[in-house]
Amino acid sequence: MKITSYKLFPVHFPYHHPIRWAGHAEPGLDAMYIRIETDEGLIGVGEAPVRLAWTGATLKSIAVVVDEVLMPRIMKLDIADEDAVSSFMHYVREHVLAKSMIDSAIWDIRAQTAGKPFGEFLGATKPVPVAWTVTRDKVETMVAEAETVVGRHGFTSLKVKVGQGFETDRQVLAGIRKALGNSVTLSADANRNYAEAEVAPLTEMLAEFDVSVVEDPTECVPDRSFARVRAASKLPVLVDNTARTLLEAQMFLAHDADCISVKVPKTGIGDSRAIMDQAAAQGACVHIGLGATSPLGAVAALGLAGSLPAHKNGLPSEESFFLQLTETCVKDPLTVENGVVVLPETPALNDWLDWDQIAKLAP
Repeated sequence: MKITSYKLFPVHFPYHHPIRWAGHAEPGLDAMYIRIETDEGLIGVGEAPVRLAWTGATLKSIAVVVDEVLMPRIMKLDIADEDAVSSFMHYVREHVLAKSMIDSAIWDIRAQTAGKPFGEFLGATKPVPVAWTVTRDKVETMVAEAETVVGRHGFTSLKVKVGQGFETDRQVLAGIRKALGNSVTLSADANRNYAEAEVAPLTEMLAEFDVSVVEDPTECVPDRSFARVRAASKLPVLVDNTARTLLEAQMFLAHDADCISVKVPKTGIGDSRAIMDQAAAQGACVHIGLGATSPLGAVAALGLAGSLPAHKNGLPSEESFFLQLTETCVKDPLTVENGVVVLPETPALNDWLDWDQIAKLAP
């Protein structure tokens, strides 16, 4: 089966309010969609969430890479041959975001060939639990947000962005626990904002508020220094930022990582599944992290999340980010009720997407 044509669709989704990440703030999500068609008449779609600060890519650069580097070669491949596609993706060492978008579209076509909805094909056979990420802001704003989303959507798990200094972090966690009690599981993401020497006191403080897992408490490197970080931490350590490829994830697993964060925009579906398989083989935990995508990207992430085995350090996927968007791009919008998402049962994601609305979202 070969790809005969493709088209790119840049889109912009405004947020209900600006979001402040560790390194930048943004008023909305820029994304690139791809729609590919095969010689068998099947249509696959995929998404690349575009953030220059996260991936070094822009909408224009993604388009150039797809048009000039990737698609001229991928269109020569038999995309039914998973090994051939994977080999090509590894041969081209750069452009992970563009590759992940195309990879998702190809997996969408494979799901159709198998006669299964996309999420089910990836392993999600029932509604998928999700968490909400409380991003950095004023203490009272973060506490109010946590209380609101739990009340509105029934989340039972929150990831709290820490890294604003121990005192501010303490106030945020204390406020959330006071507002919600022990009705929610908390994890914390420091985005590498603390020094290695601060890992012990940081995680001691987090443990006071019954935080279950700490993500990127410091700059984690897959060498002997990682053993020191794990020894210092009072909590299981989830590695995200420096496990951006299959090889990097394998290196951390070789250094006995407790948990690895997998994100489709980083490693596509194929390599994400490979990381999940290796982690399961050695008893490590995989967490489907925040790709911060539109509903299209969320379905890929949640399909993988629904396939994960239970683990003592396991957490619901953070891919509830679509709730941040004021506009949707699908005919049957995703919702979060009682902390879970029901994935679309549409045989082809192309039919689920609202292409008239997508045209209106062009930047």
